[in-house]
Amino acid sequence: MTDPAARCQLQAKMLALDMALESLRSGGCVPHEYRRRIAERLSERALSRAALDTK
Repeated sequence: MTDPAARCQLQAKMLALDMALESLRSGGCVPHEYRRRIAERLSERALSRAALDTK
């Protein structure tokens, strides 16, 4: 990914995902394994969307 705008967009998406996961972590009512699976799925989605956006 060499396009600066695409890189910035991906970084913004990853930051938003990280913030969402952090809010789940601080809640304490969501089990660790469930949070891990959510994080994996969100990361996979973000990466696949970024790959599609760069085509």
